[in-house]
Amino acid sequence: MDVVIDIGVGDCKVRSGSEGLLTAEFTYNVEEWSPEVEYSVTNGRGTLTISQPDAEGVSAPSNARNEWVLEFSADVPLDIMLDMGVGDAKLDLGDLRLTDLDVDHGVGELTVNLVGSGVADLDGSIDGGVGQVRVMV
Repeated sequence: MDVVIDIGVGDCKVRSGSEGLLTAEFTYNVEEWSPEVEYSVTNGRGTLTISQPDAEGVSAPSNARNEWVLEFSADVPLDIMLDMGVGDAKLDLGDLRLTDLDVDHGVGELTVNLVGSGVADLDGSIDGGVGQVRVMV
């Protein structure tokens, strides 16, 4: 299954632990940042898309919050694509059945933990912009 995570501004945590396909907790205080979750199937392959709407021109207060905690099932093979603009991301993926990982992270701290029993043969790429990137294998 393909998982597309697109967050322009905010913090994102991805980990295993869901009893179903996805358990998500979204905390935000700018209404225009309300995340959109969509699921579709094309040619027998599922795609789950979690995205932050384009909030260009939105005046965010100095105390703006946008935090996503995404827990996925450890039983479903996942190809994860994360496109993140500004914020911190903590990806604790070692117990997921991860088959592909593509991370494009703009500004902030990025931690990718692949230590665990779920990751075996993995194709992946990480493109970091400004900030610290830590990868644990």
